Amino acid sequence: MENWVRSKKGKYHLYCLIWYPNYVPRYSLTLWLAALGRLSTTDRPHMQDITANRQCVLCDLEPESHKHIFFSCPYSATVWSNLTTQSQLHWPRLNWPNLLHWAGLKFKGRKGYTNLIAKHTLATTIYFIWTERNNRIFQHKFKQAGLLSNDIASQIRILLLNFQGQIPEIARIRWNV
Repeated sequence: MENWVRSKKGKYHLYCLIWYPNYVPRYSLTLWLAALGRLSTTDRPHMQDITANRQCVLCDLEPESHKHIFFSCPYSATVWSNLTTQSQLHWPRLNWPNLLHWAGLKFKGRKGYTNLIAKHTLATTIYFIWTERNNRIFQHKFKQAGLLSNDIASQIRILLLNFQGQIPEIARIRWNV
């Protein structure tokens, strides 16, 4: 996966996945850093001397890593399950690098409602999961997965309210736009 990200083709697909029309800069930047494995998870060498507890703060079941925190973690899986139900988008059960590869190919360079909702759901969810992780570590604030899913859905709804293209009627009802 790392070679794919660094290849010309991989960079293009990731670029299209992360920097799309109407992107939210902080969401896309967080997704970009996560895609490159550059967020300060406890498995990174420079963090190993700083943190004694290397367990994922979202589930406390496995060591924290980019591969675990965003999709493999039970907390994150619950968030994704809730959003999949609302968005009617199927995200395959892949590990983090393979999921990025799949999404980069599936949603590259296309316009329209489905691609916008997929890209925005990915970027927004990664940002909110990372923020929840940081809130738990630094502020000792914990949010249930269902509440986090609702916050993410609200942000996606705001994007859809400003979307200039066609939104299918069923999606208008589902997102209340």
